[in-house]
Amino acid sequence: MSNLCSTTADSFFATNRMTGNAASRREIIGSDDADDLYGGGSNDQLYGALGDDALTGGEGNDMLWGGDGNDVLTGDDGNDALMGGNGDDVLTANYGNDLLRGEAGGDFLYGQDGNDALWGGSGDDALYGGLGDDKLYGEKGGDTLFGEDGADRFIYKKPSDTALNTMDAIFDFDAATGDRIDLAKMDANAAKAGNQAFKLVDGAFSAAGQVYFDSSTQALYGSNDADGAAEFAIQLIGVAGMDASALIL
Repeated sequence: MSNLCSTTADSFFATNRMTGNAASRREIIGSDDADDLYGGGSNDQLYGALGDDALTGGEGNDMLWGGDGNDVLTGDDGNDALMGGNGDDVLTANYGNDLLRGEAGGDFLYGQDGNDALWGGSGDDALYGGLGDDKLYGEKGGDTLFGEDGADRFIYKKPSDTALNTMDAIFDFDAATGDRIDLAKMDANAAKAGNQAFKLVDGAFSAAGQVYFDSSTQALYGSNDADGAAEFAIQLIGVAGMDASALIL
């Protein structure tokens, strides 16, 4: 380790580069500068703070927070939680069943091995599920999503997650391998109390709570009010048609 400014029994404050102990849990906190933080072999907590930081969890079930700046977070082994914070971050989980949150900025999230959950946050993000049955949440912004191997679920909770002017694009959707578009948490009728379910229709909307697939634009459109216009859309690159079995409504 180098440029270590202060320590307690379980916490370290680093100004440049810090490596945790392989045998016990460590909390490692970065500085206002660009820090390199390494967790070691235990269940570690790494905080990048300010600056463009590089955080590596190592072995164990680690929690990594990038904080402000354009950070690079790598989970390595274990079931890790990676949070990018502000800035344009790169999050790579590697092995284990991991949780990745890009938060603010235009982020790149890579689930790699395991059944991972990826949240893009605000900004135009790119999400790659990798191996395993992953859950991908684009959230706000015009996001690019790749489920990759496994039966993946693309989950949308509200129309603003994939608005018409910032619609998400899913590049490898394959219903035959178990991929699904999940709209179950989105209310299909804003005029009614509770959470209403959507219905797949063949063409133009005739009522609130309908979705339809347009093969000419390769997009799924949805409406949750009675004005006859779409409130959200999801582009499905290379998909020629859609039936209800590919949707969780």
